[in-house]
Amino acid sequence: MKKVLLDSNIIIYTATDESGNLITYLSDKDLHASALSYVEVLGFQRLNEEDKSYFEEFFENIVVLPIDEKVIRKATQLKQNQRIALADSIIAATALEHNLTLVSRNVKDFDKIENLALKNPFE
Repeated sequence: MKKVLLDSNIIIYTATDESGNLITYLSDKDLHASALSYVEVLGFQRLNEEDKSYFEEFFENIVVLPIDEKVIRKATQLKQNQRIALADSIIAATALEHNLTLVSRNVKDFDKIENLALKNPFE
C-alpha cells in the first residue's frame, strides 16, 4: 500500500468529490496528513457543522503527523533555499521526513523541491 501525505486542498476536495474519482484514487493508499493541515481545514472560520463533522471523522481515520523538530529543521531549510510559503514548507518537509508522496492539486507550489515525490490526482 502506497503511503501518501495529503495536502490540505486534497482533504477539502474529498468533501466535494461528487464523481468519486478522488476517493477512488485514495482508496488503496495509506493516508497521512500534517498537523498543519488539521489546523488549516478544521480552523476555517466559516466551516458549517456538517463539514466540521465530516472533516473531524476524516482526520480520525488517517494518520496525523506532528510538526516535530526534524520537520521544523527541514521546513526551515526549504524556506531558506526556495521561494515557498510557510505552510507549504511545513507540509513538504513532513512528506520528505516521513518518506511520503505528497498528493496535492497545487503541484507547482512544490515542484522545485528536490527529492519530493509529488502527485496530482486530478491529472
